[in-house]
Amino acid sequence: MAPALGVAAFSLAARSARADDVIEDPELAAVPHEAPVAAPPSNGPRETTWHTTLHTRWGVDTDWTRPSQDVVEGTTVAALEVEQRRSDTLLLSAGLRVRHGFAVHQSGAAAYTLDVAPLSLFADVTPGPGYHVRVGYQVISMGRFDLFSATNFLSTYDLRSGPVTMSEASPIATPAVRFDFDKVRGFTLQAFYVPFFVPDLIALYGTDYALLSPLDRLNTETGNATREVFERALGRSGLTTLSTDALQALAPPPDFRSPQGAIRATLYGSAGELSATVGTALEPLPTLVLSPAFSSYLNSTATAIAQMAPLPTAPDSVWDHPIGVEHPRYGIASLDGAFDVGPVQLGAEAAYMLDRTLMATGPGTPANGNIPIGNPERVNMAQFGLRAEYVRGTEWAVVVESFLAMAMRNPSAAGAGWFGMDGRYAYGVAAGAHYTPEKSRLRFELGGAALAVATYVLMPRVEWEALNAFFLELGAVFVQGHTPFVLGVPNTSLGGLYNDVDQVFIGARWAP
Repeated sequence: MAPALGVAAFSLAARSARADDVIEDPELAAVPHEAPVAAPPSNGPRETTWHTTLHTRWGVDTDWTRPSQDVVEGTTVAALEVEQRRSDTLLLSAGLRVRHGFAVHQSGAAAYTLDVAPLSLFADVTPGPGYHVRVGYQVISMGRFDLFSATNFLSTYDLRSGPVTMSEASPIATPAVRFDFDKVRGFTLQAFYVPFFVPDLIALYGTDYALLSPLDRLNTETGNATREVFERALGRSGLTTLSTDALQALAPPPDFRSPQGAIRATLYGSAGELSATVGTALEPLPTLVLSPAFSSYLNSTATAIAQMAPLPTAPDSVWDHPIGVEHPRYGIASLDGAFDVGPVQLGAEAAYMLDRTLMATGPGTPANGNIPIGNPERVNMAQFGLRAEYVRGTEWAVVVESFLAMAMRNPSAAGAGWFGMDGRYAYGVAAGAHYTPEKSRLRFELGGAALAVATYVLMPRVEWEALNAFFLELGAVFVQGHTPFVLGVPNTSLGGLYNDVDQVFIGARWAP
């Protein structure tokens, strides 16, 4: 809910709208089955399971009108994870993910990134029947919604590649303790404790999907190509790395003073499943807080642009800590459930959130100079969601999700609005489908999403298994929306802020 975060919204939409990501429900898979399962031998099996993936994807933008934007981008991800069951009471897991990023704009200047992150590093212990404890780096997933989930508030994502993020590169493992109790038939209880806060990974500046990318476009269109100035001073790779590291460095330190946690109880039976969740978390996306001097400079610049006047000169005080980063805490209570109606599984969610962080945008028009790009405010919110999933064998899968979120009050300033929302409301719908013809090595996919206000994402993709476990892909990403005449007005279209990132891509994936 942090300001200027449309890139995060549609990158998750594009990732989750893919049918192969949507139809898997790790929580449902973890619910005990009604049929008894034979216990392992007392000494326990000693099998070792390896998971290896190598995926590379390269894309070319369809819009080359902005001089500083990237027109060619590539991401390569190598993931290796191994699990070994040491006994019937102990499972060990360790995994790493290596990500290499590449981008070049039409001037020919290239940027490179390389980083390594843990996929898992945990011990899963079963001290007694019906009791399970998992300690270490792990990916946390709660709820039954893949995209528009209020319940899945402890998950962390890598959003640096925007809407072309690959599923292998998206989830981030965090240090956590998970406790499961499933000894009582028809009931499970889960508890999560995350001692160290890990924010979503996203760039502040220097890429097309960065938080301040809309400001870069604004400056470029007025002849003040700020991004190019920074690139000449720091280099393309340096600007990208420093801006990403800056957000991470300004997040709360890992010192046990910013814990997160949740308790989740589930009732299940032949009629379906119902879960209740309560918890507390920090906003995973950074909230940018502008200093008064910097905010005033931005407002005067926006007014000058609207009036076709000369741009104001920035005083030295503007650059004295112009932007701060916060990750405010909020609380949540939610209900979600699922049940089957013939071949269709239906799901629903209702949540109430305390102190979510929203950006207030000012009233007025550019002509009167009254468009403050304000600081964030804390607001209680309610959210409701519906989900439907249809699967027919291995050929067809279709998933549709929708949500409606409502701020419980208006901004403090009279006539102001909430950034990226339609008045007090945020809403959206996403769908994903895949079709795999019988006895065919082809897989056709189509994902899409529509969000308030006037933000649209479309992702077609086709994949061909050229060799055993080796796949080639061809796809595209289209993001559209009404481009605002100035950043900061109410009802700003997030799709309009990022509507020049459309891309056609090819890729290869090896998953033995």
